[in-house]
Amino acid sequence: MESRVASLGDDDGFRGVGEAADGLVKAFVADDGLLEGLSVGARAMRLAPEVLARHVVTAIRQAQEDRRGQLAEKKAEEEAKAVALAEALDARLDEFESRHDREFTQITTALYETVRKLEG
Repeated sequence: MESRVASLGDDDGFRGVGEAADGLVKAFVADDGLLEGLSVGARAMRLAPEVLARHVVTAIRQAQEDRRGQLAEKKAEEEAKAVALAEALDARLDEFESRHDREFTQITTALYETVRKLEG
């Protein structure tokens, strides 16, 4: 049997989970980085207070690290997407510039030839 302190939310944000004492102590960190929940198994309640406190701290830190890892992974994915998008945009702009340079050259050549014909 476990005692529950705080309830777990239903949000879709980045939540971290950590555990200690072979899973007897579990911590849950919400998407805002704050402690969202703590689960302490009945066997863990028999531990000395200072030992239990260390396990609680360990579980919370693991949950925070879990969340931080998720955020870092998402950030890396977003940065990779941004780089790919920037590269695609740069390629499109190069293509656009090249096409318009050719068109400008064609127009300039046509104007030059027209002026030559009119002059004589």
